[in-house]
Amino acid sequence: MTDEEFWELIAGLHGRAEPEGVAVLTENLTQGDTERIESFAEHLASALHAIDSRDRMAQPIRDTADGPESPAFPLSKEVFLYARCAVVASGRQVWQKVLQDPSAMSDTWDLGAEELLYVAPVAFEHKTGSDWTFRTSVGYETGSNEAGWR
Repeated sequence: MTDEEFWELIAGLHGRAEPEGVAVLTENLTQGDTERIESFAEHLASALHAIDSRDRMAQPIRDTADGPESPAFPLSKEVFLYARCAVVASGRQVWQKVLQDPSAMSDTWDLGAEELLYVAPVAFEHKTGSDWTFRTSVGYETGSNEAGWR
């Protein structure tokens, strides 16, 4: 899978990881071979890894579920991961903006976008009937991008 193909699949979410869009994405991956599913996981991990940094985690974040007038809240490592998933679900242009400017992380994000983390494992399990054991070459957990936390 190329970067273009990955971002085309993400574009199918229309900026949010809603259950219907995630289901369509999962089904789309299930229709391909296991290498395509693994490649999607690799691209997702790389995108999340790239925007994992102390500067981005320090930005004020709000959850769309709380409404636009809600105060920003401090981020746990887990919530920061979900916010990064929301950045990716928002599409390539938004992701690139956050990549280039950590202050662009300061926004209201759909923290339910954590569902992106389950797309490849579920697609693999549907495709093969086997458990997902694939490990990406880079970690996406908060703090895994050592350069971003120096």
